[in-house]
Amino acid sequence: MHYASAEKTRTERDFDPYGLAYQNGSWYAIGQCHLRGGLRSFRLDRVLQVSLLEISFKRPDDFDPLAYLSHSVATIPRAHAIEVLLKADMATIQREWFGWLGVLEPVADGVLLRSQAEELDWYARQLARLPYEFEIRHPPGLREVLAGWARRRLASLGLNSK
Repeated sequence: MHYASAEKTRTERDFDPYGLAYQNGSWYAIGQCHLRGGLRSFRLDRVLQVSLLEISFKRPDDFDPLAYLSHSVATIPRAHAIEVLLKADMATIQREWFGWLGVLEPVADGVLLRSQAEELDWYARQLARLPYEFEIRHPPGLREVLAGWARRRLASLGLNSK
């Protein structure tokens, strides 16, 4: 497979495709990358050329392409490490969940959400969509951004936002 990264770096690699997944407006091929020696995901619109090899492989029986993609996108190191306590049980959260928003971990008082984001404003808008209570633990700046966003929404409705 010939592939161009987001930075336009071109590479050639042997790749065992385990599955396809769609997320945030793009299709991805997920599988074993022999160049990097591990599981990787590749946006299909960045694949430049493919050639079929005479080598066979076996996909792991329990492999879930969408779960892998969601986890890998949510844990890419970015400018802001985020930790939010979601005040609901896992079943309730998963009914409204966007896997790319972060990694979930059940804890005694709810579910801990860990994620990374480039822009706190974008992440605050995603949190505002959730139908259950939450507590922002880190970073403190995310609380301020979310509060500002909420004040602007209330003002747009003609409501006092004190």
